[in-house]
Amino acid sequence: MPTFVVETYGCQMNVHDSERIAGLLLDAGYTQALADTQPDLVVFNTCAVRENADNKLYGNLSFLAPVSSNNITYFNFRYNSNFI
Repeated sequence: MPTFVVETYGCQMNVHDSERIAGLLLDAGYTQALADTQPDLVVFNTCAVRENADNKLYGNLSFLAPVSSNNITYFNFRYNSNFI
């Protein structure tokens, strides 16, 4: 079975979105990767409005450096239209 990890940066809505994404992946046959293992899919869920969330994401992208090219990486950016 393919494995995944969801990295969340941002507000509580991002956490909620990450839980929903994880549920969809579990329903699709993925399993959550165990700590210190290399997942097949990495999902970065962050906020496109809050700069601090983006800074945390960019600061942690080194997490991908040792990952092989066979892995899939997906970025999800939450945009709150009520912010503007």
